[in-house]
Amino acid sequence: MNHQLDKKLQQGNAIDSITLGGVSVGEVTELCGENATGKTQLVLQASIACQLRPSLGGMHIRVIVVDSIASICTSHFENIVDGLESRSQLLRAIGYGLQSIAATYNVAVIVVNNVVDVFPSDRDSSTHFMMSSGRKVRPTLGMGWARNIETRLFFTKTLNPSTQMFGRLCSILLSTTLELNACRFKITEQGVPDA
Repeated sequence: MNHQLDKKLQQGNAIDSITLGGVSVGEVTELCGENATGKTQLVLQASIACQLRPSLGGMHIRVIVVDSIASICTSHFENIVDGLESRSQLLRAIGYGLQSIAATYNVAVIVVNNVVDVFPSDRDSSTHFMMSSGRKVRPTLGMGWARNIETRLFFTKTLNPSTQMFGRLCSILLSTTLELNACRFKITEQGVPDA
């Protein structure tokens, strides 16, 4: 994979650093995390960066954003065997379609995924989870969906009791091209700077 900066959609300094320059063009990247962790702020910043002239800090890169990929499936199918199979077929079709669009048209595809709580009764409660807001959470669409993405950035938050402010962490949870890594960031009126 070529990690040249002109082939990446840059975000913030720390996030750019761990992703070797930003979100890759020609791939599907997932931003995953609970509400208020910075996922939507990041895709809004990316969308604006694609529209600005380079002299203003923008990049002439095309981006497709799906916020939220899980909502497409979770509200349209019943929680029975037939409904789950239909949902799986739809996810495979969407995943293949997004991969094809990213590669064919050389665009960055960013999908936003939510999380669900992990309970002790879950099959994989001891693995495949992250801690966020003091809870075990995992991506909503599970491991089957992970075959459709090249990189998963997992966003978590932790409340600092002394300041009553949230600390945010972006982790590369899986990637076909990047090393597992993490960085701290914050959300401000100016965007998503380092923490």
